[in-house]
Amino acid sequence: MQQFRTLVLALLFLAASASALMAQRPPGAGGFPVPSGPGQAPQRSGEQRADEVPDTIGLHFFFADAPEQVQPFSDSLLGNNFHQYDPTRQRDIDYLQTGIAGGAARYFAYEPVFRRALDLGYHQFDIYYTPAAALPFYRLQKAYTNLAYYQQGDQSDSYLTAQFARNFADGIHLTIDYKRLSHLNPQNQYPEQNSRQTAAAFGLWFRKANGRYNGFLAFAGNTAEQEDNGGILQEPVGINNRPARPPNAGVFLTDAQTRHASKELSYTQHWRIGGGADTLGNTKRAYPVMHRISWLDGQYKFFDRSPFLHTEFYDRFPNLLADERGIRSFIRHRKLENTLRVATMRKGRHASDLLEVALEHTLNFVALEPTDTTVNNLFATGRILLSPTPVMRIEGKAHLGLLGAIGDYRVHGEMELNLPKTGSLTLKFLNQLYSPTLIQHRFYLSQRSMWNNNFSKTLETGLSATIASKPLRLDATAAYYLLNNFVFFDSLGAPRQTGIPLSILQLTWHQNLKLWRFHLDNTAVFQKASEPVIRLPEIFSKHSLYYEGVWFKTLQLRLGFDVRINTNWYADYYNPLVGQFHLQDSSEVPFYAAIDVFASMRVTRFRAYVKWEGLERARFSEEAPLYYQSAFYAQPFPGLRLGIKWRLTD
Repeated sequence: MQQFRTLVLALLFLAASASALMAQRPPGAGGFPVPSGPGQAPQRSGEQRADEVPDTIGLHFFFADAPEQVQPFSDSLLGNNFHQYDPTRQRDIDYLQTGIAGGAARYFAYEPVFRRALDLGYHQFDIYYTPAAALPFYRLQKAYTNLAYYQQGDQSDSYLTAQFARNFADGIHLTIDYKRLSHLNPQNQYPEQNSRQTAAAFGLWFRKANGRYNGFLAFAGNTAEQEDNGGILQEPVGINNRPARPPNAGVFLTDAQTRHASKELSYTQHWRIGGGADTLGNTKRAYPVMHRISWLDGQYKFFDRSPFLHTEFYDRFPNLLADERGIRSFIRHRKLENTLRVATMRKGRHASDLLEVALEHTLNFVALEPTDTTVNNLFATGRILLSPTPVMRIEGKAHLGLLGAIGDYRVHGEMELNLPKTGSLTLKFLNQLYSPTLIQHRFYLSQRSMWNNNFSKTLETGLSATIASKPLRLDATAAYYLLNNFVFFDSLGAPRQTGIPLSILQLTWHQNLKLWRFHLDNTAVFQKASEPVIRLPEIFSKHSLYYEGVWFKTLQLRLGFDVRINTNWYADYYNPLVGQFHLQDSSEVPFYAAIDVFASMRVTRFRAYVKWEGLERARFSEEAPLYYQSAFYAQPFPGLRLGIKWRLTD
């Protein structure tokens, strides 16, 4: 254990003292999190460094909701996320999960919720999904294919991703996005902990030659299948003089499963009026109109056929244990959505602007065993985007509930000053009032009501400022959140609402350092909540120390270590019965440093990596404790992981 602590302290000292080296880090925005697009690393962690060879892939992508917001597609260089196959680690700040890739996940660092219209409250698998609105469409000249395959052990523990895009005659464009993450080998994980995530999306883009009309047809199917063990009751021990392995652990549940499945079909169409160029070359004001209609059908189910085998887990529900059918929770949600949006925009040589307003109506049909309900929501939304000078950008977004969730609102403002040679300053403001989720309001088990609450709406205010320095290649963000009437799940897994204000202070730091061909990439978060109803590690950080160079003029190579560190905290427990992370006071997640060693390479369009995860346990197998991110859910044992990715254009 002394060797283990010495190694951790040495790594921390290296990260702190290396600031004297030349910094090599692209600046980022920071502040309130926003979704990242395909081909771009989420937020900062996979961005291209200035000393890398430029990505010459020549692709651009956009989403059906805003085809005018075209972004460059970058997915051919070796980045920090290529060897991170787990979606929870392909982020600026990792998500924690339940000890298996594809398991329930949530933030390590607090993130404000975005809630508009009816929300069921099941978001533990969102990070693995591809909604229809997130399906990318591409601007390209040649067909594009991007295939990746990652594996640990055998084919039952693998991750397959595939993207394909192609133009056809008559202005038709096809895009396909497929992902399947499977962990089904009982020898590589703890008992009764299988997982399979499938996300498949298909899209067609129809466009007129004059650019006045664009139509986007999108279909998305997302399925999460989990065998839930409820966490580790007893850590694995060695048997017959053999080392401890995950299958030797004792778990809370042996016959419980979760299945979430949704299918979504949408059609989005845009008409553009005006927008031509005048005699001076300035673009005339355009008046785009958008209409979207979508249909979603989702089913959300948890069931345990043998709850009587685990009475200690279900002791809150003694009247359900005698039911020979077992315990079951089932919700079906069907939603019809219509959105109409009108806007005016202009883009000139030195300034541009956008102003849009919209009405969004959703008709929700919810089947709760044993009752049904219908919910109408109507929201007015607005957005303004101003770029009065080349170095300034101002954006504001808002929505207001007019029907159903009357009074719900959200106002989000952002101002960015970007000096090309110096850096940027970004200020963000958030104020929102939102209704509780459906599961916070009511919940049924085996057709019996468990609770029926009448909570007040939650009021949240957030402020953040980000300073980014290009010469130093670093950025730092300070954020403050204030919540009133915050709804949480207590230690029994039931929703509660606090009657006192809750504040969260959050400081985030990113920096990439370089000495010759050696790099040290750092991300660290400090956060402090004023009340114990929300629990976060006070410090979470990750560091990547590696060598990078080009060998034989064509082989780009990276060799290095990844380290993740969190301070001790009473992490929330994921309860599969309600599908929520909730408070617990019986198990403290200790201070831990998880270490991986990796090697990755790239030759033109082909990339590959090999990685050993859990090096700290391989070196200190008799002393190092298991690694926990959430209470009672230990992370996997050390193991070798392989991955390849191949990009094709023709």
